[in-house]
Amino acid sequence: MDTGHSKAMMRAAAKAARGALSPAQRRCFDTAIARAIEHAGLLNAAAGVVGYRSRGSEASVDGLLETLIAAGRRVYLPRVAAGGELELCRALSLREGQRPGAFGILEPEGDAEEDLGGIDAILIPGVSFDTRGIRLGHGLGYYDRLLRKLGAKALRIGIAYEAQIVPEAPADPWDEPVDWIVTETGARQRVSGPGR
Repeated sequence: MDTGHSKAMMRAAAKAARGALSPAQRRCFDTAIARAIEHAGLLNAAAGVVGYRSRGSEASVDGLLETLIAAGRRVYLPRVAAGGELELCRALSLREGQRPGAFGILEPEGDAEEDLGGIDAILIPGVSFDTRGIRLGHGLGYYDRLLRKLGAKALRIGIAYEAQIVPEAPADPWDEPVDWIVTETGARQRVSGPGR
């Protein structure tokens, strides 16, 4: 079976598992994910953090981002730019300065950040992850390209629900792994695998 077909099948299964969670379960799990990140100290030294706005039944990190903004941390959100690249914009609030953008996801308004050197960590949504840190997204490569642009300095933290974690995901050479995976059950560092 080719990698593309395997990825499509795994995406469908992970989306179904995530979609089977009730809104109340997801809210509870979102809170547990934020606590797991705090407990593991993953953002303790991070002055600049890239977050995301969730889409559909994705795990939401809104509460965590609001806490970081209130604490004076620099929080950035992605926006789809021309050419299929993600650009990052500073978010001073999650309640204003955003509009629906690509795929109906809330995107920040304002100028794109030119200097990415101050970004210490990135929270990355995924359709599925495996224990090696391999991430399956929606198949368009937005986050793979952004991770290559950010380089090795930024800590890569994959965010998902436990139902989305698989023993092994198919990987292509261009797939960028994450360093940590955080679900409602806790934070775990990836085991050795391709990349990084």
